Amino acid sequence: VVRVHRSGYNCEAEIRSELAWIHALRKETLIRIVAPIPGQDGAVLRRLSTGNWAVAFEFVKGRAPSPQDETQKFFEELGAMTAQLHQHAREWQQPSGFTRKRWDIQNSLGRNGIWGDWRAAPGLDRDGVAFLEPVVDSVIRRLTKYGFGPDRFGLVHGDLKMANVIITDDGLYLLDFDDCGMSWFLCDYGCAMTDFETGSKIDLLTQAWILGYRSESDLSQEDEEVLPTFALLRRLITMAWAGSHGQSPVAINEYGASYTAQTVAMAELYIPGT
Repeated sequence: VVRVHRSGYNCEAEIRSELAWIHALRKETLIRIVAPIPGQDGAVLRRLSTGNWAVAFEFVKGRAPSPQDETQKFFEELGAMTAQLHQHAREWQQPSGFTRKRWDIQNSLGRNGIWGDWRAAPGLDRDGVAFLEPVVDSVIRRLTKYGFGPDRFGLVHGDLKMANVIITDDGLYLLDFDDCGMSWFLCDYGCAMTDFETGSKIDLLTQAWILGYRSESDLSQEDEEVLPTFALLRRLITMAWAGSHGQSPVAINEYGASYTAQTVAMAELYIPGT
């Protein structure tokens, strides 16, 4: 399976850094991750005639998650996998020249965020922006209070959701490190909740994810209490992505105006605790 990197997002150094972490994870952990395949000359990263970078990955026999799956079981496995990733990131000595994007407050929620400005989300009018502004300010205050210490902020997958795993007979295989970078570790929880955070099973799925995580690493009560903030943060970032990717069918159909409206509804529940 060949991944063609889109133009203007990750540069060569960033892609090589992504591959370095994948290589280290495959070598030093038990996490199942699809393997990059080198060419006949031994090089993994290729430059196409279009100017785009491309990497070939092994084909893994399996399937994507479906609504019929026992999602709670997979969330527990996803939580355990996430904890293993975070533990490795805390201990790994990054190689010289390692560089990935920093998903901090400004790059996530600022007007010039990496994925764009959440204010430009599909279907969000002036009243919606005015309603969300104080909510976003509250999110920022909570993130600032939570802090940027090395136990809380470091190298994360950045898109660790069910859509980026393959279900095989051996368990879950992890895909797509294209958005990996420096952020709060618990941003990976927000990613896991993508497309689930407004459903009726949110509490069960969250507890399954926590149970899996704690089977591999510590998760404090303070960490647990801040999880809703990271779920909302992820939705705001996704709104920004949809606003800046209007040509994408996924942005239009899955993360369009209805997704924006759902986020506003979530924010209404968030306000009492601000």
